[in-house]
Amino acid sequence: MPSGSLKLDIGEGEIQNAIAVALAEAFGPEKRDALLRDIIRSHLKYKENSYDKETILGKTVGKMIREMATDKVKLMVEEMRPEVYQIVSESLGPAFRQSVFESLKNALAGRVISLIHVSAEME
Repeated sequence: MPSGSLKLDIGEGEIQNAIAVALAEAFGPEKRDALLRDIIRSHLKYKENSYDKETILGKTVGKMIREMATDKVKLMVEEMRPEVYQIVSESLGPAFRQSVFESLKNALAGRVISLIHVSAEME
């Protein structure tokens, strides 16, 4: 590389994000709202591929809700840690407390999120 030259290593995701931000900022509030409505409408109709049952928006929103539900369940179970530790210690001994607790936390979080279904329709 010749001296004085500059090499930039910018990822494709960073470029796409910069373009998205610039486009969003280029519109006034009214046009920005209209653009957002159009994007949501299109994502309510279109699927990632012809084999998908869910729309792109349904998948994205569903994933976000499942992640939030998983975090909340894990937090709730975390609050029960002292009681779980005590029960496991009494039943199996202290050596099993951590592994049983982690298994319980993951199993409960997985079960709760498997029951969540999200759908939306717009006319």
